[in-house]
Amino acid sequence: MRSVNACKPYTTLRKATLTMLPEMHSFTGRVIAFAAADAAAMTGARNEMNAFLEDNLRIEKIEADERRMAAAEDQYSFDIMDATFATRVGDDKRQYLSMAETAYRTAIEKMTSTKTFIDSTAAKGAEADARWQKMQTEGVARAVQLVRQYKPSAQPFSPPTKDSFRFKYSFSFKGAKPPAPKAEETFVEKVEEAAEGAVEAVEDLA
Repeated sequence: MRSVNACKPYTTLRKATLTMLPEMHSFTGRVIAFAAADAAAMTGARNEMNAFLEDNLRIEKIEADERRMAAAEDQYSFDIMDATFATRVGDDKRQYLSMAETAYRTAIEKMTSTKTFIDSTAAKGAEADARWQKMQTEGVARAVQLVRQYKPSAQPFSPPTKDSFRFKYSFSFKGAKPPAPKAEETFVEKVEEAAEGAVEAVEDLA
């Protein structure tokens, strides 16, 4: 029974095989067609990787050359510094000695001027003390008036009288006339108006 169950009829197997053959043929064709594309892609990727590695090697070589050049420049700088050490020390020594000598001379000048000032001040003080001592021993005491009487020197002010600013002015009136067009005031009229205003102001003050 087991062998009968495991054994399929020939027609069934043939039908299944014929059903699968077209799909298998198409699958095989697709595999073959895509195999070339995959091979080309793999070749391109391999070429890109090789180019990337070569580029890295080139960059590493350039970086190594730059490091070698920088190390050579540093060594050259150190050699120059070692060779010019004595010269630089001498230049610094001369510079600082010059600065010290200048500062010393300035200090000597300041000290001399200070001593001169102290000596002159002491001499003036001794002279003033000697004069004061002489006044105490040989001088004559006399009375000095501390307060003087004030004498006015200004002239007394006398204000002007009220009649000083008075003056007379005459005018005449010829009757009413129709108003004429007003002409521009002359200089004389302006002076007369100003005089009248001054008279009125003085009268108000009186």
